[in-house]
Amino acid sequence: MYYCQSRYYVPEWGRWLNSDNIAFLDTSDLNGMNLFCYCGNNPISNLDKNGRSFFAFLATVAISYAISMLVEVIIDAADNGKVDNGWKYYRAKLASNAINALAVIPPLTLITSPIAQIVEAKMLEEEITTEDIIKQTLIDFALDCVSYGVSNGSKALTAHKKYTSIVGKAKDNLTVNHKLADAGFNTLKIGKLGVDGVKEGIMDSCFFTKYMDDIIGSLISFCFGFID
Repeated sequence: MYYCQSRYYVPEWGRWLNSDNIAFLDTSDLNGMNLFCYCGNNPISNLDKNGRSFFAFLATVAISYAISMLVEVIIDAADNGKVDNGWKYYRAKLASNAINALAVIPPLTLITSPIAQIVEAKMLEEEITTEDIIKQTLIDFALDCVSYGVSNGSKALTAHKKYTSIVGKAKDNLTVNHKLADAGFNTLKIGKLGVDGVKEGIMDSCFFTKYMDDIIGSLISFCFGFID
């Protein structure tokens, strides 16, 4: 058997030994009703390293995409107070930002940024040189590294403070689990996840800290948009 942070997998059976927590039931989707399902029932294309992150990943991509488009509108309106770049421009930005939104970690930017630039240039019927692509890719990568580093540091600090405020000086697993349950974190067990896993679970429950990298990244892009 393989221990996968939240439950056990039996390769001989080709299935999980135990079901997922009932907190993850979703009556709006067929797969959501199957507690033996894993990451949207598509384990080849999807990844869920801690038993909670697949849908968080989808939400992160969607929020990053929405914020990036809002930044484009604000930058467009900053010139003369009007959103007047036209549908052709925004259609190209919709496509390029959708590609860039897939870069949930900085290294992926080195792949998504060149593709996004080429797609955008083609849709706008503009020429783009290899030098321009490399330059913009390095800028995008640097911006993503800064936002990713700042956001993860902030997330870790916030999660540590919240964990400490809940657990206090308790050290034995039973007491810690009781305190976590009293705070509403019934699915987090210190024995299974460890301190770091519990802190990650607490962080996942905080909307602002969970998507802080998208917020910080968009603010950086917003400022850079005016400088550029």
